[in-house]
Amino acid sequence: MSLIKTKVWPPFQIAVLKTVCLIFGLIVGAYYADVIKDYLWILAGIGVVCWIEVFYFYYLKKD
Repeated sequence: MSLIKTKVWPPFQIAVLKTVCLIFGLIVGAYYADVIKDYLWILAGIGVVCWIEVFYFYYLKKD
């Protein structure tokens, strides 16, 4: 299994990948802020679900 593949990403998958990056940035960059701290587990859960979707699309889904 090759780690780097050439794939055509549909718009939905790009949106999911951007959501993962956004949530990761919110958690890491603003962890100590009171507003983000209240919603940390919700954001982390959304991030994990989106990451699983991207992983499945990129590595496990057949063309």
